[in-house]
Amino acid sequence: MTEVRCSDAARARCDVALGTAPPAMRWLLVEQDGGWLPDTRSSVQAPEAALALLDAALAQAKARLQLIRRPGRDADAEEAPSGHLGRGASFEHALAAGAPTEDRDDRQRRWCVIDARLGVEVWGVRDADGGWGGALEALADPLAAGAVRAAGVLLVCCHGRHDACCALRGRPVAGVLATQWPAETWETSHLGGDRFAANLAVLPDGVLYGYVSAESAVKLVRDHQAGRPDAAHVRGIVGRDPDEQAALLAAAPLLDEKPWDRRLTTARVAPGPAWRVVVRMGERRVEVRGHDRLTEPARLTCGASNPRSALVPVVDAARLV
Repeated sequence: MTEVRCSDAARARCDVALGTAPPAMRWLLVEQDGGWLPDTRSSVQAPEAALALLDAALAQAKARLQLIRRPGRDADAEEAPSGHLGRGASFEHALAAGAPTEDRDDRQRRWCVIDARLGVEVWGVRDADGGWGGALEALADPLAAGAVRAAGVLLVCCHGRHDACCALRGRPVAGVLATQWPAETWETSHLGGDRFAANLAVLPDGVLYGYVSAESAVKLVRDHQAGRPDAAHVRGIVGRDPDEQAALLAAAPLLDEKPWDRRLTTARVAPGPAWRVVVRMGERRVEVRGHDRLTEPARLTCGASNPRSALVPVVDAARLV
């Protein structure tokens, strides 16, 4: 009997991906070549003492850990930084941004702290003994001195040992994006929502896309750069609750703004199954009304042993007030 992959089943069910972006505003990207274990944290190669410090720093900053590696690796070999999203790779830009460059011998040991709330980033290199080389200080709040306006990264989940769909659907997407944005594109570890693979996080904008294909990926990123997110693929905006994510997507066109604009604020007027969120841009306001819907139980990941339901936000109405 042929096994049905979770991403195939989700497409057949037309599972709603909206409202599923993770809550973290600050992300720590750790470059690590080779295969990853099923769990991101367990995959980090560092001494136990360094891992304990990492755990404490992530918890204090409420930050998210992502492993990154360059696409197109041969078996367990690959390479890896950064340019400017939409402007191509630039050695000079990488130096100006403080990012270690491809020409240095510190490949595979780089890290980046990127803040979606502030739109800034700090790059560095881990110590040769496995220490963090300033990464934990950069995680501290406020962001460490030396942060610069974020150049932008495209993170495609390709964490096949976590869920096969992530690799099967993610690697072709990462490969295609790398032909257009080689400096910005990375394979990354688990982003959540395996059934929505391929999943793509665009930082520092903090937008998570799902159901991405190799055929749709380049247009999707170009539309994002132009401020026209494809609603069919948007999973949400990081750092927001599910109803707020849905409200931002509904309100942005009425305000003629990008839903990830950092000037947009949200206020939950009425929480719960029937919710109401007010989205504000200066003096302009949009009231968004919606409700939460419980889906029918289903196998949400390839490795799931039991069916589970998911709670999804549904927008009923949005109006300027």
